[in-house]
Amino acid sequence: MKQPFEIIDISNKLNLYGRDTLLRKLIILAKRCENASIIGARRFGKTCLLKSIITEIRDSNDIKVYPIYLDFKTEDIKGTDAAYRYMISSLVVSLNSDKIFTNEEDFGLIKISPSDEWTEVDEQLLSLSSVRLQTCLKKIVTFFAAFMEKTILFVIDEYEYLFKYVLDSPASFMKLRDLSTSVIENDLRPFIFWISGALNWDHLCSVIGSGECNPISATEYVTPISKEDFVKMWNDECELIEDETNRKKVLTEVEFAWKKTGGVPFYGKLIGAYLVRNNSLPDHTICKPFFNEMLNKTLSVAEINTLKVLAKGMGIASTSLGYSSLCDKGIIVNEKKKTILPIEFLKEYILADNADSSLSKPKKAEHESLVSDISQIIEIINKTQENKKRSYIFKPTVDSMSTFKDLTGPCFSTELFAEFSCAIYRIYFEWTKETKPRELLPNNNFKYNDFAQYVDIARHSLGKTHQMDTFELTNGKKSKPDMLMALLGNVNEPKDPNEFYRLQLAFLRMFKTTLQEILNYVRKN
Repeated sequence: MKQPFEIIDISNKLNLYGRDTLLRKLIILAKRCENASIIGARRFGKTCLLKSIITEIRDSNDIKVYPIYLDFKTEDIKGTDAAYRYMISSLVVSLNSDKIFTNEEDFGLIKISPSDEWTEVDEQLLSLSSVRLQTCLKKIVTFFAAFMEKTILFVIDEYEYLFKYVLDSPASFMKLRDLSTSVIENDLRPFIFWISGALNWDHLCSVIGSGECNPISATEYVTPISKEDFVKMWNDECELIEDETNRKKVLTEVEFAWKKTGGVPFYGKLIGAYLVRNNSLPDHTICKPFFNEMLNKTLSVAEINTLKVLAKGMGIASTSLGYSSLCDKGIIVNEKKKTILPIEFLKEYILADNADSSLSKPKKAEHESLVSDISQIIEIINKTQENKKRSYIFKPTVDSMSTFKDLTGPCFSTELFAEFSCAIYRIYFEWTKETKPRELLPNNNFKYNDFAQYVDIARHSLGKTHQMDTFELTNGKKSKPDMLMALLGNVNEPKDPNEFYRLQLAFLRMFKTTLQEILNYVRKN
């Protein structure tokens, strides 16, 4: 039974509020077989919109499009080859589920047996080289598009992650770009893609230096919903509250919720759930982890500076950097010839954060101090190696800055900890890679110690990849309960923000200690 103000994935448009116009626009783009970008701030409802439009396209006989939802972040796909195997496997699994691909097929390069598990299809593709994988995807897409007389649509969620962490280079996307502009018999486009994220596609293309990758026909924005739709959502959720007295009280707080959220459904549900549980009004700290995620992960410096100016009640010119993009995303709006920040909780968060940072001697949070120490020790280790005419242990990479940013962000949720665990894995496993992970670490004590095992476990379990609980533990390997007991003092899964933050601190302390031991070893040898 659905609980009031429950935050769940939505895949039916009937459960969405305020998205009718946007859904209609996406249907038109699907019918035209056009590439598109769907842009919106984190937690504004992009994923629910995508899953709902996929359901509608699948249920329609008039739309000759076959959609596949792809989230490289959740499955923790790393590397161009792994990305193409994942795309092929996801398509094969969907076709198998729909009874379209039921028997082994020979695609020239390889024979593929269908399965209802993408990992099983993935294993069949491991022998293919990069070029053959990309050719295989084209062959499969073209074959089944012609067979179904439908355009295959890849809906790529969190696409920034695809470019930042998955693909080896922006050029790796070119096969998809070229495929999306091709035409086969009967003027059928066999393939198109939609990308969804918090950054404009044009902005990302300029950042990665790959403007030629830009085949996007249209961009749609997921913004806060209207007051009318927000009130309807609030009233419908209140109908699920069993206690009549509590229901009436929560109903009266709709104006408070509207003003504090600016019409963002996710924030509204956070407030509603808090009211139901606590019978009192929350303050902006209820959204703090998500505001922190928005500002630190998805907004540019110019956008953040614009928000800070507006939070202080000051005016700002429409020509200011960051102004247009914030307006497009609905984070700021023009009201009565004045630009405002309508999400009052966000305004309060920014003002509180500025007040904290304006103290004469601001104190760093513990996780920030630990990451700063870790960065310095890594630098000293490498310089010591250099002085001894040896190669670095931790090889600098092009993503060093973004990796440390992921490491520094406080972890208050599963998603934030997933990014943290991937960052700490990259540093300890991939920055020390010659031909295989950890190869450059001085000896086996550092390669296979408890810390190394805990990092691997965290990345594969709490990091949202293959569950470590299903792995066979041999040769004294640590388990996930071992990790939780060592770092948290119990074997319970972390659930609330405080537990995730405690786990982050424990990892960072252990990382600092391990690095200090490596430094001592390097100095002596």
